[in-house]
Amino acid sequence: MQVDLQKHRFTDSLPIEMLEAYNTAEMSEAPCKLCKEHPELKGRRIHFHGSDVGACPRQTYFKMIQGHQTKEVGTKAAFLQDGHLHEHMMLQAISNKFNVWMPKNEAELRLHVPILESEERTTEFMSDFGKTAALQNGTRKFLIIGHIDGALIVKSSERLEHKTMPGVYHLAEKDFLFLLECKSVKDYTWDKVKKGEISDTWYGQMQTYMFMLETDRSYLLVKHRNTSELMLPIRVDFDSEWFNKKLRMLSQIFRMINLGQEVPKPGNRKATDSDCKFCNFKDRCYI
Repeated sequence: MQVDLQKHRFTDSLPIEMLEAYNTAEMSEAPCKLCKEHPELKGRRIHFHGSDVGACPRQTYFKMIQGHQTKEVGTKAAFLQDGHLHEHMMLQAISNKFNVWMPKNEAELRLHVPILESEERTTEFMSDFGKTAALQNGTRKFLIIGHIDGALIVKSSERLEHKTMPGVYHLAEKDFLFLLECKSVKDYTWDKVKKGEISDTWYGQMQTYMFMLETDRSYLLVKHRNTSELMLPIRVDFDSEWFNKKLRMLSQIFRMINLGQEVPKPGNRKATDSDCKFCNFKDRCYI
């Protein structure tokens, strides 16, 4: 059936009013409580988010000092909201067979990290995390805030040390907790993941959240936005050496921002890299 798209264009104002309402709606908010508490900063911050850990350090620097340039409205806001709906649908579906913990919006994990100058000091902090605060006492710290999509609770016959997800979920002695990270993507990213290539930002989020939850295994769930096909979940294990390097990198970014210094562009980055081509700060990097 062919319809005339122009027939009521000048006689019925409701379609254009509905479209305008959609395009101007502010539908997304920063999930970070600290960011919400200081709207006057307009996205500028001195703390890190989980998505910063694997990101380009210069991009993280610009995000922190520049903040939001525009409000997230219309199609962009809807796209982000659609992503949350996809995540919930994935977790809801697998919960029919598995014990899946799905956090509410207020569930927020915070990691206080002392300024770390060396690999040995970082290793000491990572080894003692959750056991002693000796390294942290009297030391200036920076903050990483995380929001996980979900977790898989798996029964085991092996006896484990009692674990507690801080203020969120209490595990029995024989339960394993595995992080679940959900992503809904389109063709370009889908094809890359099918070849085994995942975003450094995704990897950084998963490594950070695994450390926060004191678990050594996670699963990445990738769903195609158009076809609703779910890829075979990808197992990602905790990489202590990689995370050690990233904690030291964040320490350096934190120090430079506090000193009013600009974080340099990594030497291995090129304007033709896909991450750089689509970065909001490309014009400031390559001028």
